[in-house]
Amino acid sequence: GLDTRWRRIAALAGRWAGGAALVVILLAAFYYTLGATLDRGGAYGTPPEGRTLDGLAYLRHEAPGEYAAIAWLRDEAEPGRIVEAVGDDYSRFGNVSASTGLPTVLGWKGHELQWRGSSEPFAGREQDVAAIYSGQDPGEARRLLESYGVRYVYLGDREREKYGISSLHQYGEFLRTVFQLDGVIVYEFWNDTDL
Repeated sequence: GLDTRWRRIAALAGRWAGGAALVVILLAAFYYTLGATLDRGGAYGTPPEGRTLDGLAYLRHEAPGEYAAIAWLRDEAEPGRIVEAVGDDYSRFGNVSASTGLPTVLGWKGHELQWRGSSEPFAGREQDVAAIYSGQDPGEARRLLESYGVRYVYLGDREREKYGISSLHQYGEFLRTVFQLDGVIVYEFWNDTDL
């Protein structure tokens, strides 16, 4: 009778309350995502400086040469492997490869170790990159570039800070400048068979 009827009403009310609570939680979760996207996208007016969905926008002002080199490598250069300075995880090292989609000789070492489970697959690469930038032996630099299948050598602030004054400009017999702006140079590796 009456007792069963109240149980049914209580069960139905509980389901409605649980459903309503779930809806409130989902709306709250989606509110931030939608609101943040609209805010960053400028839906509420012109976005203030630095508030954009473009992850490289900060480079336009902070490092215009790097920004332009990344745009050139990404949009105009022929595909190929690059070499850039090797550095710590969660830093701007590896920025060119990550921003262009072009593979590099070695990116963030910690991530490589994490995904490969061993440093054996990339052992010696960090030293080889250093030898390309700071070595004085053109034959060795050429051999290393060939062995890694490198097409582009990126030279910017991080490379100069990490490896010192570069001797890349002396390797004209196999490196030619294909991009240069604001202290950033991109060299293309070539040999006689490319002519």
